[in-house]
Amino acid sequence: MKINYLRNLIEDKRISMDEYAENLINYQKKNYKNLDINEYTIKLKKFYSFLPNKWKLRYARYIDYPNSIKKLNFFDITHVTDHSYAHLVKNIKSKVKIVTVSDLIPLIFEKEKLKDLYNPIGRSYKRVLFRYSINHLKYFDKIIAISENTKKDILKFTSCNESKI
Repeated sequence: MKINYLRNLIEDKRISMDEYAENLINYQKKNYKNLDINEYTIKLKKFYSFLPNKWKLRYARYIDYPNSIKKLNFFDITHVTDHSYAHLVKNIKSKVKIVTVSDLIPLIFEKEKLKDLYNPIGRSYKRVLFRYSINHLKYFDKIIAISENTKKDILKFTSCNESKI
């Protein structure tokens, strides 16, 4: 069985998501010798240097990454290990598409007291891009929620079918 893991950009510095992916992949490599496991991410390209810092990662994540995975081979399973990359789903060539969702905190606190912490002024583009990615969850075959609360949040903030979670 061929499994592809689509990982987040190292420059995103999402340490917990990196650790989750690393542990999952290492466990499967150690315990399931019959799996053909591939890991994929992109690196920031030198021509990104013309972009302002805040847009380098956005360009890579939302334009370059989706275009690059169109060129990947077909896999039995593709697992997007970070829900912030759920927008990649439409470009994935795979029998089964899986995504892991750790939390939807930016949506939960958007209108609450903590909104300035999670959605500071001047960073509204992040909210829009986060929503854009999250709106793609419904196109996955399976969604891994890390907790019952995360499952409830997915059902509350998206149009995902509960049977997929």
